[in-house]
Amino acid sequence: MSALQNLVLLLIGITSFVFTFVSIGKLAWFLSAVYQTKVENENLSTGDQVKEVLSNKLVLNALFVDASLAILFIFVHSFFRIDSVKGFWTKIGLKSAVRSIYCLVSALSLLFLLKHWKIVPYSFWEFDIYTTNFRYWCFFLAHSLAWTIIYAGSLLMDLPELLGIKQIVYHLQGLPHPCEYYKSEQLNTLYSHIRHPSFICLTLSLWGANCMTFDRFILASLWTLYMFLAWNPDSKDYEYQKIQLTRKKLELNQRTTMQQRVYW
Repeated sequence: MSALQNLVLLLIGITSFVFTFVSIGKLAWFLSAVYQTKVENENLSTGDQVKEVLSNKLVLNALFVDASLAILFIFVHSFFRIDSVKGFWTKIGLKSAVRSIYCLVSALSLLFLLKHWKIVPYSFWEFDIYTTNFRYWCFFLAHSLAWTIIYAGSLLMDLPELLGIKQIVYHLQGLPHPCEYYKSEQLNTLYSHIRHPSFICLTLSLWGANCMTFDRFILASLWTLYMFLAWNPDSKDYEYQKIQLTRKKLELNQRTTMQQRVYW
């Protein structure tokens, strides 16, 4: 039974790892790709476009589907964080796979959203970034920098543990759970308040579109509100990060001083 359980854990970890990377890659392309679809009645004012949308049942149906998909992802992303849900996986012997399962179901719900998303060709704003090289490079560099910070932040927050891979590997090696044994209480508290970076960069990727279609506006609004409510670091988290930053600076200065002494 133990061998079978380990095999199941390994399969869950690998599957979660693959689907998470695929879904994040698709999301990055979905949010940061240049919008080139022809917008309906682009010469109309925003108010007139809203009136036209409200009178078009097909468009309203598409917006309802999109809003439902965005809310479904929020529900899944929140439901599997509940302690009772985590307790269920623990009871059936999958404690070390809790994080991987969470990442897997989140990735699947995200892929489901991206597959069934309906673009509504009405926009709040639109500008052609290909008219000048300056516009294109500003758009490209802003989104590239945002996603680079997100990925780099994930690495700094211990990417294998963030994806649940480390927990499974430690279990297979007979080691204690990394979050319970190797990480401080303050760090675990911080992770419970904000689990992955970065609010500003994700907000930029959501709202920094060259064409803010009505469906994109719904997605950006719902997900920004969700992040604002779900990410709730407090003053203790701030003080903890401040102390850690100070310690890192001191360690870096000490290493630099030692290297200079050795050199001279």
